[in-house]
Amino acid sequence: VLDDATVATLRGRAAVAPQCYWEDVFTLVAQLSVGTTAAGGMRVATRANTLRPLGWTADSKYASTSAIVSANYPCGRSGLQSLCVRPTAVIRGPARISVCDTAIDLDASQSTFGGVGAARFRWRADPLSTDFAEEINAQLDALPRNSRVVRVTGLRGERYTFTLTVTSFLGRTSVQAQHVVVREQLPTPTMQLDVPSTLVRPLNAETLIRSTANIAPCFLEGGGVLFGWSHVQTTDATGAVVALGPDAVLPAGLAQALAASAARANLRIPAFSLAAGSSYQLRLTGTMATDANVTSFTDVTVVALQQPLALVLANGDRSASNLDPLVFNAEGSYDPNVAGQSKAGLALAVTSSPTVSGLAAFVSGLRVTVPAGVLAPGSYVFTLTLSKAGSASVSRSVRITIVQEPVPEVGLFLLGQDGRVSPDRPLRIRG
Repeated sequence: VLDDATVATLRGRAAVAPQCYWEDVFTLVAQLSVGTTAAGGMRVATRANTLRPLGWTADSKYASTSAIVSANYPCGRSGLQSLCVRPTAVIRGPARISVCDTAIDLDASQSTFGGVGAARFRWRADPLSTDFAEEINAQLDALPRNSRVVRVTGLRGERYTFTLTVTSFLGRTSVQAQHVVVREQLPTPTMQLDVPSTLVRPLNAETLIRSTANIAPCFLEGGGVLFGWSHVQTTDATGAVVALGPDAVLPAGLAQALAASAARANLRIPAFSLAAGSSYQLRLTGTMATDANVTSFTDVTVVALQQPLALVLANGDRSASNLDPLVFNAEGSYDPNVAGQSKAGLALAVTSSPTVSGLAAFVSGLRVTVPAGVLAPGSYVFTLTLSKAGSASVSRSVRITIVQEPVPEVGLFLLGQDGRVSPDRPLRIRG
């Protein structure tokens, strides 16, 4: 369908041309590789005699066409809002360094930027809050624009604020991320976590935080590092502090996790251990085994994200006969924020277009059964809404074509799944 020049641009430096497929009768999808040279402002053109209007007949003419991808809105736009994915900048690195450290490593590999093209990473030291910022920025300016991991050497001073913005190959730029580093006045160990300083996790997922500690080069007494995890404070969804200090009353799962990791470098928090919308500031302390006065720490804030309700329907769009009852089975639905895929408190509602009177009477639990003969032949869109007190409702629409004749029932089922499939797991469907 696409002409040679367009294919060459999409292919770029890749070894093979991109694979393409029709997502629907209007949308052609090209699967790009990291070598693509596609970008905003590029020309997209089709071959002659490959496209035809929808509803084409033998008397219609084929067509060819071309267009220019907008340089400002390469993914299209809704109003003035670009539809391209906005990158997210994430900085990992130590929050405190020892009195004698002269270098620091910063890692942005957990940043996201969308698409397959290379992103640009702009590292800076804030001149208003960084000692000797001009020297640091001279090093950062000399880095390649795609540097995700950087090392700054020859550090002088006591306080440094590093910033990062990430720009995707489609031209969208992230909100600026910031990372503050403070120099200790003792030869303390340098503590570093493998997660960003603010970690957002779904309630139904286990959280594992790993850490490392580097002994200061000027600490001469030898020995290892003793670790300890503790609670600093908890804030609710409004930002109000609801628990403070290491002795605060915490959710049982979190309290047990902290106790189990009291002398370990890593912390494992089981799923369903946190309260939805709350933020938990936790602290890892590292103390030199041979000198209890030489100690440092690093903090992480774990934000417990409430997952949307899981509305699982046994069937989707389909044809059905008005000689048989029409059934919408949502009994596989559940609340993912409660252990055991709980259905407690769930309620189902249904509406339709065009309107079918009395639909509410056909709802029983998580199932809707419209009796035979109620629906006249035609096309309907039914919208099913799953709700629960304290949770946002979730809706799904199903298009049903009613015919006045027997229709075999065809269903699709996800094997071993609950309606949600991870992108790194195989998808198995049975009809």
